[in-house]
Amino acid sequence: MTGPPRGVRVLFWSELFRPYIGGNETMAAELLPALQAKGHEFVVVTSHHWLSLPDRDDHRGIPVHRFPFRPAMASRSTGAIAGLRCEVAAFVEQMAPDLIHLSPVGPSAYFLPLSSPSTRAVPLLVHLHGELLPSQASGQGSILRRVLHRAEWVVSVSAAVLAQVTEAFPSVRRRSSVIPNAVSEPVEAPAELTFEPPCILCLGRLVPEKGFDVALRVVANVRRRVPGVRLVVAGDGGERPHLEREARELGLGEGVRFVGAVAPEDVPAVINRATLVLMPSRREGLPLVAIEAALMERPVVATAVSGLAEVVADGETGRLAAKDDVEGLSRAVLDLLAHPERTRRMGRSARERARDRFGLARCTASFDALYTRLVPSSPEAAAATAPR
Repeated sequence: MTGPPRGVRVLFWSELFRPYIGGNETMAAELLPALQAKGHEFVVVTSHHWLSLPDRDDHRGIPVHRFPFRPAMASRSTGAIAGLRCEVAAFVEQMAPDLIHLSPVGPSAYFLPLSSPSTRAVPLLVHLHGELLPSQASGQGSILRRVLHRAEWVVSVSAAVLAQVTEAFPSVRRRSSVIPNAVSEPVEAPAELTFEPPCILCLGRLVPEKGFDVALRVVANVRRRVPGVRLVVAGDGGERPHLEREARELGLGEGVRFVGAVAPEDVPAVINRATLVLMPSRREGLPLVAIEAALMERPVVATAVSGLAEVVADGETGRLAAKDDVEGLSRAVLDLLAHPERTRRMGRSARERARDRFGLARCTASFDALYTRLVPSSPEAAAATAPR
């Protein structure tokens, strides 16, 4: 007679981790505790970056170990890099994981000891979050090529990203699947959409790929027809000075407000004050902001890039336009503002769709099943699934 299945001991290797804020970090911060509640055990390995954080930390009972991966790479010191690789290999050997979950693939994956004797037989799960860069799909020695070749299984957050990966790396096709990003449903209830005056929200990192420069031009167009419309830009990043300068050049004045970074727990309240969410992204995986907006019954006007088109159902939960299409996005925003009742119906449909497709419980169940399949819980199961 056998006992209950043993949970999987997972080394969760993340490029960055909380308190850094981004889609990957937000997703991991919710997913890992949910999987821990299923009986799995986690140790997080991540990199130091610009914040001054301790080497050893804790996230809701999950140990977090920070190594100077990014500083070592920036130093270009052969000795520092080699020494850090040895230190990490010893740490992983001592931890003795059942599974390595790499999420996402970033520069720090160079330090992952995939070929050491202690990890050679450990299954590797590669979790892809964003569209491929041309540099990632080329070069025999690229980090992405290395980890995909070694991976037991590859998970993508969207069908669009997986299609890119399998086109560049055909061997991945038979050992891959899609598990969409997910968000836990907020406690705060959706507020009624306000149109007097209408408020457009852009939420995210202020980086070129989010297309917030396009959002400024869209709002400038919309204000010619609806002078009272306001734009709130919530987020921070290196593009902020450029965006503030462009807003002045467009004469937006009081029509735009930059509010800076928003703590994750405050995101639902910020979305709740908006009429709609504008996402003119140039690249995406499957953005959490679109799901968070939907859960607060806010329709999304977005570009039809990658996973965004898998969250926003055009004409049903929001509107889609081509990348960098200022006129198309402007028409979509004006259409939503001109038809309040239809826009409210879109918001309600968006919430229903997000609860059905992008709920945290569904995502957790998918990873729980995948972990269990990759790491059989008994010697008999291991023998049954071993290659012959």
